[in-house]
Amino acid sequence: MDWSKYINHFTLVPLLAGLFGNFSLGIIIVGLTGLVWGLESGVLFISLTTTLLVILTGNINMEIIFLFTLTLAYLNREYKILNYLDAKLSYLILFVISILSYPFWKYILGIIPVGLLNELNIAGEVLVITGFFLFIVRGKVLLQSNVQRKFFLKYILFFSCSVLGLMGNFLLIPLWILGVYFIERFEEYLNITIVFERKRFILFNALILLLATFGVYVLLP
Repeated sequence: MDWSKYINHFTLVPLLAGLFGNFSLGIIIVGLTGLVWGLESGVLFISLTTTLLVILTGNINMEIIFLFTLTLAYLNREYKILNYLDAKLSYLILFVISILSYPFWKYILGIIPVGLLNELNIAGEVLVITGFFLFIVRGKVLLQSNVQRKFFLKYILFFSCSVLGLMGNFLLIPLWILGVYFIERFEEYLNITIVFERKRFILFNALILLLATFGVYVLLP
């Protein structure tokens, strides 16, 4: 069995955070990262860097650090920094630099008033709302490309695990493992391309909107 298919930010980051005594933090950050960033390369960099920096700085506000790592990932994806290096190598270099900069972050976050940091937590709700919006947009793009059943199911699985993560529910780990196993187990059947005729296109769009609405209902007050 190829276990590398089961290892991603959903499984690796929470377990690593658990070694530092903050399993729940890892769960929440991977959920937020998955919802906002999606399936693109860099999702592990964002979630792992954010988790370790928050733990090392001992700060109550993760949104500032999350936005920092999100910005780095975006700039790296768009080849604005380290554009002469392989993507994986550039993410590794950015990860090392970010972690080594934790004393700087600890100092900066330490001089910001606690009251202001608490108010900045509102940014977390804005990020979640943005994540749901991006989920809908990515879904529409996916449906317009006549995607294979396998990739559409993985897209829904990824979203479901992200929502569970934001709920702080550790069940996202077994859900991801079982979901990937199911997809790989029936890969031959799921490799069939979905041709989105009008009625089917409307049905799948309705499914995406329903999932996004349910996620908003569960996560937001």
